[in-house]
Amino acid sequence: MKINYLAYYTFALTASSDAVLGLEYLVSLKTDGTIQHFMDSTMSKGHSVKDFLGNKIGRTFSIGNFKGLTIELSSRELLEKLKNNPFVADVVPNLQVKAFEQEDYIQYNATENNFNLDVQNCNRDRRYRAGYGARRDYEYYDDDESEYIDEEDDYDDYDDYERRHGNKKKQHRKKYGPAKKLVKKQHGVPRHLARISRRTQLPFDFQNIEKYRSSFHYYYDKWHQGSDVRVYILDSGIHSKHCEFGGRVEFGKDFTGEGRGDGNGHGTHVAGIVGSRTFGVAKNVKLVDVKCLDSKGQGTLITVLSAIEFAVNDCNRYPDKKCVANLSHGALKNTIINNAIKAAVEDGVVIVVAAGNFNMNACWSSPASAPEAITVGAFDDRIDTLAKFSNWGPCVDIFAPGVGIMSLSNKDQPKYIAYSGTSMASPSVCGMVALLLDKGVETKDVKEKLIEMATDDVFQKRTLIFKPKTPNRILFNGIDKFDDDYDEMTFPQIDLDVLVDELNEYATSPRIKERYSKNYNLHLDNDVLLPFEEQLLKRDVNK
Repeated sequence: MKINYLAYYTFALTASSDAVLGLEYLVSLKTDGTIQHFMDSTMSKGHSVKDFLGNKIGRTFSIGNFKGLTIELSSRELLEKLKNNPFVADVVPNLQVKAFEQEDYIQYNATENNFNLDVQNCNRDRRYRAGYGARRDYEYYDDDESEYIDEEDDYDDYDDYERRHGNKKKQHRKKYGPAKKLVKKQHGVPRHLARISRRTQLPFDFQNIEKYRSSFHYYYDKWHQGSDVRVYILDSGIHSKHCEFGGRVEFGKDFTGEGRGDGNGHGTHVAGIVGSRTFGVAKNVKLVDVKCLDSKGQGTLITVLSAIEFAVNDCNRYPDKKCVANLSHGALKNTIINNAIKAAVEDGVVIVVAAGNFNMNACWSSPASAPEAITVGAFDDRIDTLAKFSNWGPCVDIFAPGVGIMSLSNKDQPKYIAYSGTSMASPSVCGMVALLLDKGVETKDVKEKLIEMATDDVFQKRTLIFKPKTPNRILFNGIDKFDDDYDEMTFPQIDLDVLVDELNEYATSPRIKERYSKNYNLHLDNDVLLPFEEQLLKRDVNK
C-alpha cells in the first residue's frame, strides 16, 4: 500500500496588493438604497455617478437585501469619492481566491488497497462500495432506542426490502409495537462517517492504520437521506459522471469561463463528503455544481459572490426552499462577504463555511465570522483533539472530522484521495444540515438543532487554554444507540503536557505569523505526529 503525507488543501483569500486584480473594485450598498439610487446620486459638481462611471460599471449583484456592483477605478480620488457616497456601505478591491499549492497526500488506488470498485461496473452492481459499506442492514428501533432487531439485508432499494421482508416488519410490529425509526447500517465505512454516528472515540492504531478499516459502521435514518434538499457546492466544479453520485449532480453555473467539470479535484472531494453513496453523509441529496474556482483553484471575490447569488436565486425557484450551500473558502474579515452571507441566510439558504486553516481566531476571517453562517472547525478523530491547523474561537459553531478525510477524486480511474483541512470538515456538517432540512427542521432552527444534537466535552480542556471561547462540541447525526464495540481496541495515549505545549507553540510561532502577514501560502503539517503510547484495551462485548 502506498502512503504519502496528507495534503493540506483549502482555500484562502489574500489581501495583499498583489491580490488586487487591476483596478476593479466591488461596491456594496446600504440596505436603504438601490442600485438606481446610487447611480443617480451626485458624484462631483452636480454630476451623477452614472455620468462619471457609467461605462466603468461591470456587473451588479442582488442577494436578498444585499446589493452591490463592480466598478473599474483609475484613481485614488475616485475611490475616495465612492467611499463618501451616502448610499455606499463598503468598497473593496476584487481579491483573488487562491487554493494553496498541493502538498503530499494519501492517495488510495483500488489496485493498491484491494478496493473493489470497478467504475465500468459500478452502475450495474448497486452493491459495490470500493471496499467500504458493501452491505447495509435495516434496524428497527423501539421506543427507548436501546434494543433493536437487526434485519441483515443487502438491498438498497426499500421497495425490494418491503417486498421480500414485509412479513418480518409486520411480525416486529406485532411483537414490539410501532417502530420509531428505520435505521440503515452501512458497513466498513470511512472514519468520518463512523465518528459522526457515535458518541465515543474510535480506535486507531498508528502502527497499523488499516487495522479497523473494515470494522466501522455508519447509522442513518432510512426515511431521511436528503432527497428533498438541494445542496449547492460553491467550489472548483464536480466530476458529475462519477457513478458514486448516481446521477444526482445538476450543473448550476460556471463563473470561471472553463465550463463544466472539475479540473482541480477539490470540489469533487467536497461533494463526495456531502452526498456520495460511499463517503457521503446525505446519500440522496441533489448536488448543484456552482463553479467559482478554476482548474488552478483560483477565482475572485466576484466569482464567489456570483455563486452565492446564483444559489439564492435558484433556491427561490423551488417552493419548499430546502437549500444549503457549502463554502470551503474564506478571506480576511470583510463586511461585503459577511453581509452577502447574512442576506443569503435571511432569504432561506443555509450557509455552511469552513473555519480556516491558520490556527487563528476564526473571527478574523470571512465568511467564518458571519454570525448567520454555520462555521465548522476540524478535529483529528484519531486522537479526538482539535486539528493543529484548524481555526478556532467563538465564531466556530461546531467541529467535524478534518484529518485524512477519504472521498472521491476527480479522475475516472478507481482512485480515492484523503485530504485534510476545515474544507473537509464543513461538508460533513453540510450533509447533516441537508438531513435536518429533509426531516422538516426549519431553516432558522438548523444551527440550534445541530448544537443541540452535538457531542459535548470531547476535547481535553487544557488543549483549549490558548484557544479562548472555542466551543467543545463535535458533529453527531442524532441516531442514538449503543456505540459499536470491539474485542480489541487500540487508542493512542497522548502526553497531554506535550500536546498542550505543541498546540501553544504552533499558535504563537513567529515563523507562521510572519508568513501569514506576508500572505505567503502556508504549508502546514496536517498529519500531526504526536508523542503517544499504544495501549491495547480488551473489552468483553457481551458485558
